[in-house]
Amino acid sequence: MPSFTPATEGTTSCALPTVERDFLRPVELVCTDMDGTVLGPDHSIHEVTFEKIHRAQKLGCSVIPATGRCRMSAAKCFSKGGIDLDWQSLWDDVKGELQLWADSQRVEWATALNASTRKAFVGGNIRLALMEAILEALREGSSEPGDSEFMRMGHACNEAFQTPLVTKAWCPIMREAWTNYSSAEEFSDEVRASIAEEVVVVVRYSLPGVYLNGCVVYDEEGHVASNVVLDYQIVCDLVNGLRHQQEVIPLVCSGDRVLAPFTNDFVKCMERMFDDPSPEDCGGYDGLLKKVRDDAIPVHMVHVITRDPDYMKGEVVGRLKDFATSHGCAAAQSLSFLCDIIPAAANKGYGIRVLKERLGYNSIACIGDAMNDKEMLQNADVPVVMGNAMNEIKTLGKLKVNSNDHAELPGVADLMNRIIAAKQ
Repeated sequence: MPSFTPATEGTTSCALPTVERDFLRPVELVCTDMDGTVLGPDHSIHEVTFEKIHRAQKLGCSVIPATGRCRMSAAKCFSKGGIDLDWQSLWDDVKGELQLWADSQRVEWATALNASTRKAFVGGNIRLALMEAILEALREGSSEPGDSEFMRMGHACNEAFQTPLVTKAWCPIMREAWTNYSSAEEFSDEVRASIAEEVVVVVRYSLPGVYLNGCVVYDEEGHVASNVVLDYQIVCDLVNGLRHQQEVIPLVCSGDRVLAPFTNDFVKCMERMFDDPSPEDCGGYDGLLKKVRDDAIPVHMVHVITRDPDYMKGEVVGRLKDFATSHGCAAAQSLSFLCDIIPAAANKGYGIRVLKERLGYNSIACIGDAMNDKEMLQNADVPVVMGNAMNEIKTLGKLKVNSNDHAELPGVADLMNRIIAAKQ
């Protein structure tokens, strides 16, 4: 690998070595891995990285994810820096559908509680009769006499209770039914804020990207440019082979859906840590396979996770690689406690080829740190490796940048800094 002096903050106008400038100037797209690369140890994108990305975009170089994550998860991370989001148009896109859904919920509750859905004279869109009926149901079902009054202030009830369709999980769904907002606008503002990270980022996330380790590639319009799935029998053999191993859990990934044989604290922790979609609890291994079969769910990838990274390294990865070899698929490890089974034809390198061949990109830089980035780096015009990359991955880089935990200029910001300098 050529030896380059690591860039430092404030060097965007400095002269780069000629060879580095020459191969960075034509770059029009950067495909970045997420975990261990564009994301720091806290699983977020550094503010300075967003700043460099925005500056590079103005010079004709966009940044998109090439990740093992699904699009929803990646979109949440990128949206926090305002990447490709027009919030007003996003709200306009979803508010009609949300209003229809809220209306249907009101009717369902009113029918169950024999209450009117007529609007109150004051309080914006509050349905007073329905609100009182729900509060009465809460009072009857709770062991805490103060809960009804608590609900009148807009707080959630801490006790489950017995009425049709009712558990404490209803609270966020029907909040407008009992909280006395000062206006319909106030309610709309709260709903808009609450759905921003869960719904909006997916509706109009139009950047192209490589997701689920190359199983799904999206174009600039948010449409699927490539889609590769696992054969159902492979999924069956994998799940059945893991069902008696208490140390590991298979999670079936289909686009922005995750299906689990069960949900425990570790599965839920994974969801929170990586902003993944909430796993759908299928009630067991048989239920998982039955749902995939009966609903004809396309399976792009199966996450195999374990609490113990040492167990993953010593016991699981080797067996998954043997399974992949015997079943004509592939095993890709991106994290110490996670290994993926994906179709043989799919990897991030395949996704990069799709972007070049179908979407017309001429010069793509790719940056990564782990083994699931190997094919992507091999297919890149400019392969870039992180300072924290695995040793085998470091040998593939044309350029080495800072680690993802660099306090002032994390690796992706370092790369964008150099691209900015090369293009100016």
